[in-house]
Amino acid sequence: MNKRVRWTIRVTKETDASVRSFLARRSTAKRSLSNFVEEAVHWRILDEAVGRTKSKNSRASIARIDAAIDAALKSVRREGVSRRFN
Repeated sequence: MNKRVRWTIRVTKETDASVRSFLARRSTAKRSLSNFVEEAVHWRILDEAVGRTKSKNSRASIARIDAAIDAALKSVRREGVSRRFN
């Protein structure tokens, strides 16, 4: 299990009430607020990465993107096959 660190954050009372109300309807898990924040951070980081990638590739042709995806899939599949036999 990953080691946990403690964060101290400040949010508005309205945000606090909204999140706690949402979590109360969804779950009663002990660490639900921490899990919610961690998941939100992961999604935000992913969203930023996707945005940068889309911007970087905005002028690339669909054929070029498809070719890059196909090459990456072939590479991963080859690696997976070699791991199974080693």
